[in-house]
Amino acid sequence: MNRVLENHILKKYNYISFDVFDTLIERDVPDPKDIFSIIEKTTDETDFRNKRIKAEKIARSKSMSGEVKLNEIYHEYEENQISRDELEKMEIKTEAQHLHKKKSMTDFYQRCITEGKTVFLVSDMYLSGKTLHQLLDNCGISGYRALYVSCDYQDNKVTSQLFKILLKDERIDRDKLLHIGDSPKADYIGAHKAGIHSILIPKSNMMLWIKNKLFSKKDE
Repeated sequence: MNRVLENHILKKYNYISFDVFDTLIERDVPDPKDIFSIIEKTTDETDFRNKRIKAEKIARSKSMSGEVKLNEIYHEYEENQISRDELEKMEIKTEAQHLHKKKSMTDFYQRCITEGKTVFLVSDMYLSGKTLHQLLDNCGISGYRALYVSCDYQDNKVTSQLFKILLKDERIDRDKLLHIGDSPKADYIGAHKAGIHSILIPKSNMMLWIKNKLFSKKDE
């Protein structure tokens, strides 16, 4: 984000919300599901990646809203060598080990805090707000007023409902809030559905993902 745009944002908006994953923090792997592969390689849990993906699909299919918490996902997990509780803890630990702050955005985020703007974080995620707060703290990100996570509220950004909950809870005029994120559906279209101005930013690991896909196809 260039300095001119930053100055415009800070001059026009008193309230700014940020997406979390791939906006303020990012994993050091091309695909989020690679976290499951890492767990599979470091444990004796056979076929963990595929079983973890399957468990999430089942959990979401049973949810009225489609939103689920991590413990609900593991409730559907086909237990093998390692208990569900241990695998859940291992997933959170592995996430923490492979997360770092995205400097290109956290510099602006910190500037927002320093200049007295009211900052919110809004995430469509199966990790609870409590867990996500700890992961953010580990990455040195703090100072936000509130964290809105889809699994806690059983509503998400894609439908715009999570944004509407934020506006209602915080009693904010939608014209005074700007949202910043990387997802076209959730952070751009979802915000606009709620009448909120938004800015779409690129994922810095997108080229890594593309490169990984290209090499995978080449090796087939």
